[in-house]
Amino acid sequence: MKLLPLTLLAGLASAEFSLASPSPASDPSNSEGWILQPTFSDEFEGTELDDEKWWVQGSNGYYIWCGRAPSQYAAHNVRLEEGILKLRTQWEPDFNLSAYPECPTTQGGNAYANITTAAVMHRKKFLYGYTETRAKIPDASMTGSFWTTGYESEIDMFELIGNPKTGNANLDYTFLSSIHDWRPGHADQNKVWRATHLAQERLAADFHVYGFEWTPTHLKMYLDGELVHTATKEELGDAWVVDNPLELWFDSETFVWNGVPTEADLPVDFEVDYVRIWQKPNTNLIDTAFHGFEGPIVLDPPVKPLRENNGARKFWWMQDGNGAFEDHRPYVALTPDSAMKYAGGRNSLKFTTTGALPFSEVAAYGPLGSIQLPAGEMELKLKVFVEAGSSISSITVQLEQPWQRLDFDVSGLATGQWHELSQTFTRTEVSGTNDRVRVTLFQGSAGSAASTLYVDDISISRVNDVAVEGVNIDCSRSAIPAGAQTAFYQAVLPFDASNKTVSWNSSNNTVATVNERGQVTALSEGNTQISVSSIDGGFEASCALEVIAQTPEEPEIPEEPETPEEPETPEEPETPETPEEPEQPETPNNNESQKSSGGGSSSLFLLLALAALHSVRKRFNQK
Repeated sequence: MKLLPLTLLAGLASAEFSLASPSPASDPSNSEGWILQPTFSDEFEGTELDDEKWWVQGSNGYYIWCGRAPSQYAAHNVRLEEGILKLRTQWEPDFNLSAYPECPTTQGGNAYANITTAAVMHRKKFLYGYTETRAKIPDASMTGSFWTTGYESEIDMFELIGNPKTGNANLDYTFLSSIHDWRPGHADQNKVWRATHLAQERLAADFHVYGFEWTPTHLKMYLDGELVHTATKEELGDAWVVDNPLELWFDSETFVWNGVPTEADLPVDFEVDYVRIWQKPNTNLIDTAFHGFEGPIVLDPPVKPLRENNGARKFWWMQDGNGAFEDHRPYVALTPDSAMKYAGGRNSLKFTTTGALPFSEVAAYGPLGSIQLPAGEMELKLKVFVEAGSSISSITVQLEQPWQRLDFDVSGLATGQWHELSQTFTRTEVSGTNDRVRVTLFQGSAGSAASTLYVDDISISRVNDVAVEGVNIDCSRSAIPAGAQTAFYQAVLPFDASNKTVSWNSSNNTVATVNERGQVTALSEGNTQISVSSIDGGFEASCALEVIAQTPEEPEIPEEPETPEEPETPEEPETPETPEEPEQPETPNNNESQKSSGGGSSSLFLLLALAALHSVRKRFNQK
């Protein structure tokens, strides 16, 4: 494993756990407080790609994109080998891409033919962070690309060609990053920003560490830990289209303008040692981009990626005049990109009137089920901008299940600038299935003058939140037979952490699987890593598990028939003895208990005791 192991330091008076996670190459001391996100990261250990994280183009004959012609994606070109993800490009003139219904015979004016390659994409999206991969570009006229796609946008962290046949000089030395704008009908569609850096050697000659920092205000490119380019949202202006969650891709493609490889040039591999994503701590309990009015929210992710939206994306809804509804859209709407009116991102929610509001209220509604909040004391924040001359006195945010109404007074705010407002409130129960945010302007709050007010960046966080500081796992079970089940126990530190939710993962699901409760099912002989990650903070701990062959049961040997005994001569009757004290039942052996329960109460008790001790020591140190 490339991740450092869990280390236990135990003594009679104290016990501490430490888990060393890798730091970004851009920040070796992690002075910025980055938190590694195991959900999106992968060390590519094991023998098969983790299909809970990744989807392979062409898997089970399904494609959302078939590749850049003449090259064509084929699922059989993806493999793991000695801790490396390898995407092969090879000469396969008999591969029939047109047999798959999603794939045409041509792309971009070129026919699919002769060359097969590969692509994998992550099943989940992320928003902002530092992304890093150690990779080796294919040494042929093929690309090695690490990129992301999402709502109307794309970031190419790198799109590199290993050994071009034609084109500009030094392409094989060039580290290239870019942004693509996929807004429908936009005049500057496709590549709206690109940055290049000339490396000291051909990038296909060896592995290099590529880093890309994406924040709400800037992009940074790193090569082998060195900052080589920075671009800001301010300087990009309308080209900044990257404020929605994106999903990761690795792939290889042909660029016909740089020449197409021949049979003699192939096969070659695009090799990826690891991918890691770090993010900054985030206390917001609701979807940041959606409640910043940047784009849609996906509430029920499809089992496989979709070629088109197909209803998976949900948007803010305003009464549009359909059916029995009156049309409120002249009074409430999302701002267009061209308005450039926002506190963060690119968009905001706009309320406008030409005088008295003709309806009792107008509102923007989030989709049903778009927020899920715990019980407890919360703080809701939002940003507002009031135009000069407006008579709007208040704006209201409502949470629907359970019902909560929060009125924000805007009557005394200075006009022409953004203000952050906040309120605390208490939730006595968790969100219902259909909980959502509603933003409302009531008729009585609108006044009589022509008015305009903008709302942006709604967030909800806990008050007095106790952050997670680590997670530990009981590794007492290191080997189990195929077909058996066991359970791993975890402890979240400190003991009184507010959010103890964790996720489990097996690095090799062909060897063993693990469910959301830490229960492991052994499937076949081999080795895997069982890891647990805290949702708060992204802390991770893991254990090595070996699945061994089932132990065959020994056949029973039939007993030989006994020889009839000679009848004994009756003895003199004995004097009855005083009855003995009945024996106390033995305490079950701890090891036997662990074998049957898959972990043992003693191990669980130790973890919980250590977690409690951690909390006590923390409070003592704070005094």
